[in-house]
Amino acid sequence: MRFKRFISVNAEPDVLRRLRKEGVPINDPDNFANVFMWEDDPKWPIVESVTRHLDTFRRIDTEFSRQELDSSAYVTNDYIWTAGYPVPEEGYKELVYDLSDYCKRCGAGLVQEAPFRMSGEPKWRSRSFMSLNWVPAEFFMRPEVYSTVFKPLGLGCWPVLNKRGDRELETVVQLKVDIEVELDLPPGLRSWVCPVCGRLKYWRPSYGFQPGPAVETDAPVFKAAQNYGCDSYQAYKEVCFSHAVYEEIVRLRLRGFEFAACKRFTGG
Repeated sequence: MRFKRFISVNAEPDVLRRLRKEGVPINDPDNFANVFMWEDDPKWPIVESVTRHLDTFRRIDTEFSRQELDSSAYVTNDYIWTAGYPVPEEGYKELVYDLSDYCKRCGAGLVQEAPFRMSGEPKWRSRSFMSLNWVPAEFFMRPEVYSTVFKPLGLGCWPVLNKRGDRELETVVQLKVDIEVELDLPPGLRSWVCPVCGRLKYWRPSYGFQPGPAVETDAPVFKAAQNYGCDSYQAYKEVCFSHAVYEEIVRLRLRGFEFAACKRFTGG
């Protein structure tokens, strides 16, 4: 696996001068010094040294090798094409979810009980999967992808409605994932306890393998029992896919979706 670093700092003249002197490529230098760089780049230690003392936004992305993905019993989503928003943007939760256990402070407790609505048919082009902004870990796909890959495994789907809610869209459905399995989270994973409802959320790991199931399971697709969420108002449950599902998506060359490899952390 390889790790890609992203750093964004205020475009202070001294910082820009030192980074440019070392030949570090910088995006948007008029406002921020934005640097994207592989961790194994020989210039990365220089960037880290120059910016270590600054107040920076930092992100790490992990790129897995084909061998690492092919040898994983479970994988999860690393990237999915995101297009549009649930509609109506104000009030979609009341239409889609049972809110009886929902906490507005941390975002946990949403239970879907009705289809999402979209403003129109997705502009798929060559893609087969998508998600909506504000709705992490919910997977929308072409109906033929659902019928070929997921329906034979016994998974259901939600229709997706037009913005008025009086007609089902023809080119998109939402995958239903009803099974929850505990994830084997790595020790020391950053967490946050909601001061209102007391529920626990974890920050999704960005460096290295993603957590796999903590117990033996034969579920082809499952949601995590734990909540992820890096801000105070949103929580979601990670979705994991079995190796067989991963293989089928790769075999069919379906686009709009990329994978991260999972592993169990128990025992090191």
